[in-house]
Amino acid sequence: MSGPRGNPGVGAPRNCPGRSRMSVWGLAAAILAAGASTAALLTLGQAGYVSLRAHRQRGQLRHHFERLRQLDIGVTTAAAELDRSLAAGMEWAGFSLWPPELQDGTGYLEAVIDETERTEAAIRAVDEATPSIGRLRADMEHLHAILRTAASNYLDGVCSSYQSNQGQPQPSTPGGREPTPALTNDAANDQTELRTRFTLLVRSCASRLDSKAAGSYECGWPIARWEVEQVPIDTNPDRPT
Repeated sequence: MSGPRGNPGVGAPRNCPGRSRMSVWGLAAAILAAGASTAALLTLGQAGYVSLRAHRQRGQLRHHFERLRQLDIGVTTAAAELDRSLAAGMEWAGFSLWPPELQDGTGYLEAVIDETERTEAAIRAVDEATPSIGRLRADMEHLHAILRTAASNYLDGVCSSYQSNQGQPQPSTPGGREPTPALTNDAANDQTELRTRFTLLVRSCASRLDSKAAGSYECGWPIARWEVEQVPIDTNPDRPT
């Protein structure tokens, strides 16, 4: 029913153009707000997922780091014990056999070489969640490669010394400044550089992993004969498996 002729607003159709435009804009604003909220939730969820992945990967790398420290101590101890055995001398067992005095130390070094190869491959397979995890992973790979090279240098040096001297005693000179017979002369120079790089990388990784080794760590691989005396004889490191 139409209103009085003098008041045309009363009884006007409800679907007037002005009201329709207001409803469309309101609906569009609501859709945009909902979309923005959904995008924000997705972003927040993605950030949480990345954070959880990074936390898990950091834990994996920390585990590998602590195991690396054990192997590092073991290499130091094995090298010192091999030096002492070479200094004392032993019965000649031939070119293709290790005498009993060298079997434990050389066996340990061979096991370290094998374990660091496998661990380095496992670390390389970590799909880093963040750039910082990627850098930490690369440094951990490098640490395992350095330790493997150091163990190989000692193993090759022991083999060379034992075969060239046929088990004869190789005592230290006064002061013991010459390289240990567990290293060849060329490898001794290489080992010095490796020891420095290993020390710096361990400190860096320890700092990022909040490890006790941060800042105070010093690699103890013996290079000169006098350094062997700094290595405790009764250390019993975990054997690689």
